[in-house]
Amino acid sequence: MEDAFKVFDEFSQLGCEPNVRTFATLMHGLCGKGDLDGAFELLERMENCGVGADIMVFNVLISGLRKQGRVDEAKVLERLMMEKGCDPNGGSYQDVAYGLLDNERFEEAKEIMERMVLMGFGPSFVSYKVLVKGMCERGVIGEVDWAVRQMMKQGFVPKMGILIIVK
Repeated sequence: MEDAFKVFDEFSQLGCEPNVRTFATLMHGLCGKGDLDGAFELLERMENCGVGADIMVFNVLISGLRKQGRVDEAKVLERLMMEKGCDPNGGSYQDVAYGLLDNERFEEAKEIMERMVLMGFGPSFVSYKVLVKGMCERGVIGEVDWAVRQMMKQGFVPKMGILIIVK
């Protein structure tokens, strides 16, 4: 990362202008190292340079927040994205859903998954599987029924592992 930033800092001397991919790549590296503060500082620097953030930039940040267990901050990014004229995509919502599922916040994950479906984005098979398992452990049978039915509407066939969980 140090070398990448050295090159980045030389852009102006070389007559180059950083673009959204340049910033997204650096943010991805920072998030990979767990330096979310640095990634958000880079977002601010990007905006100061007049480069607008796109869905890729926001998804990198959401993923970084999820990996650090900061799912509430990832949920807040949805509003920030919309304020900046960048609609979240299926990947944005999926990462937030994974973060909620990772933290066993199943009811909130279900809400995100419902919103995904309404917006035309299909939650992943893994999302449904983890949701079903969590709801079964909590004994919330109505929610399990919803999840299995929704999963089938999305074209997923419940596998033996899910059927064993439900029993």
